[in-house]
Amino acid sequence: MTTQNQGNLNTVTRTLAYDDPSYVTRQSVSLGTITGSGGVSTSKFTAFTGLTVFGVTFFPTVVGTSTYTVNGTSTTSSQSAYAVFITNTNTTGTAISLATTTVGGASTGPFYVAGTGNIGTNVNVPGIGGTGGYSKYALNTLGGTNTTMPWGTLTYTSGYPGGNAAGVGGLYMNPGDQFYVVAGTDATGTASHVLEYQIGAPTGVLLA
Repeated sequence: MTTQNQGNLNTVTRTLAYDDPSYVTRQSVSLGTITGSGGVSTSKFTAFTGLTVFGVTFFPTVVGTSTYTVNGTSTTSSQSAYAVFITNTNTTGTAISLATTTVGGASTGPFYVAGTGNIGTNVNVPGIGGTGGYSKYALNTLGGTNTTMPWGTLTYTSGYPGGNAAGVGGLYMNPGDQFYVVAGTDATGTASHVLEYQIGAPTGVLLA
């Protein structure tokens, strides 16, 4: 553990013990697949430490047959999905009070697996569509008509340009919090999906 004077009265503590790529790079984990109407992730992600989640990337394995308005255009052969976040809201340490937060509506959701990017209806969720139908979406849905976003014990609000207001800011997960994805109402679509996250630095530690 070393200290460094930054030219003022503030002393910054730095530690080489946490100078590890795990703390400064984004990682990903597969959550399996969602299948059919209301299908739930075959694998659920439980936070093993304090971390931030950023986005979900979908890869269709069986093409859905629903029609959604994507980027202002009616799009067929697609399916929708939404995310579920579960956290303990009890802060006294004497009991457990689980709260469930849903990102998007149960029927249409904010995420369309259609390979076309941003959605046209619902809130503005930044997304990237690609060849082969993959769709990458930010989990933070701030933007467009959505100026606030509940997430566990917090409510995110629109802020500085390029920040959470653009939907690119990450969302916290405490140890033990759970995250998974649920399919919309399409009866046939199946999609694998990957969660993107980054491990948070220990409290009070500044990474060198």
